[in-house]
Amino acid sequence: MLLERLHSRDLTSVPDSEACLVVAGLYPAVHVPALPQLRSLSSYVGRWTDELAALQRSAPIPRRLVERAIGLGTDLAIDRSVPDRVLHTDLHYANVLAGVREPWLLIDPKPVNGDPHYEIAPMLWNRWDVIAADVRAGVRRRFWTLVDAAEFDEDRSRAWVLVRMAHNAMWALQEARP
Repeated sequence: MLLERLHSRDLTSVPDSEACLVVAGLYPAVHVPALPQLRSLSSYVGRWTDELAALQRSAPIPRRLVERAIGLGTDLAIDRSVPDRVLHTDLHYANVLAGVREPWLLIDPKPVNGDPHYEIAPMLWNRWDVIAADVRAGVRRRFWTLVDAAEFDEDRSRAWVLVRMAHNAMWALQEARP
């Protein structure tokens, strides 16, 4: 629980590449050893991947991406090659506020224990206005800035991004009204 005053300024007011570096620099503060009172990311991912597998083949998500996300999600949910750490899970520009004690502090965590590589995706799917001129290049730049600065494994990070995006697309379909 954070019990201190923060400024209203968040990372949406900071240039994109700099904001990515700030977030990558905050990962170590969050990614402490797993806490026994938190649920595991694997338990959620297993259930979500099962739901993804149950999607109708005619769902408006490219089937090859669904199948790839099912395979990756299944593998990542059981993989223990990376030690579980506490994850924020919703770490993006608006959830980092300027502070007094530290220049930037995190707010609004949805904590679970899991693979730190899971954290990157929210930084890729926010602030579209900044990268609207070339979304592909902007997302790639963000991805590489985060991976390099956090010293994350590229393939593992990419796999988690694909899995998270497929889960998000599935949820959007589940919440859609006729």
